[in-house]
Amino acid sequence: LNDPQHPTWKLMRELVVKQKPDFIGISALTTKFGSVIQTARFCREVLPGVPIIVGGAHASTMPALTAAIPEVDYVLRGESDEALPELLNAIQNRLDLSKIGSLTWKKNGQIVHNPDRPFTQDLDSLALPDRGSLLHPEHYSSEDMGVTLTSRGCPFRCSFCYNSAGHLIAQGKGKYLRRRSVENVIEELAEYKRKKPDTATVMFYDDVFTFDRKWIRSFAEQYKREIDIPFWVYAYPDMCDPEILKPLHEIGLMHLNIGIQSGSERTLREIYGRKISPRKVLEAAQVLK
Repeated sequence: LNDPQHPTWKLMRELVVKQKPDFIGISALTTKFGSVIQTARFCREVLPGVPIIVGGAHASTMPALTAAIPEVDYVLRGESDEALPELLNAIQNRLDLSKIGSLTWKKNGQIVHNPDRPFTQDLDSLALPDRGSLLHPEHYSSEDMGVTLTSRGCPFRCSFCYNSAGHLIAQGKGKYLRRRSVENVIEELAEYKRKKPDTATVMFYDDVFTFDRKWIRSFAEQYKREIDIPFWVYAYPDMCDPEILKPLHEIGLMHLNIGIQSGSERTLREIYGRKISPRKVLEAAQVLK
């Protein structure tokens, strides 16, 4: 990380120049923030006139800290499906940046935070992922490519989680927890299956996949009929009863992750903000077994 001559950075510089980008986007996680700083620094070295935009969980919860990196021009907080195209249009046509919701930027040397924009409520209105636009998609395994989300947001507010960030919840206008229709999810996976018939696993990265029983029942029926590939999910101990898990198991659920955090009810409540008891964790484990 601290060696500017490391082959990783040399390769990155070469790729950035070769791609000739109109802008550079970097996704920031807290544990990888040192890499974000170095990536922005080295990109600015080789392409000094190209705007650098940072988003992701760390940028959303700590936008001022992220914008303080000298090489970072713009920070997009939260979901950027609509904000990013608006920002690029504003940069290209020299429009008023103050009108772009959820943008953090610099004006006369000062960091400015525009108001949050509402969340996109209809997830089906967003384009399906274009996996073919990845750089060297042939280098990805079928498991790498079989990753998707059926929902955004989370029904819980655990203290350690990105979903509990105050400004994200405060965006408020409309639902925070939203889900794509079953038909929309199946359309994405069917298209992917046609292109990658050897796919061995689908991975659903929803924070809590099992929160909607009615959706699960409809999904199970269509997934078995049209996709029929083993899959794994994330769940919450309170949402691991037989009514939820049995239909998923019957259509190929092979792996399920749940967070336990602590065996102490007081620690769970006072430190982690989790409304769950160790007894519920044990009950979930028995159901899973």
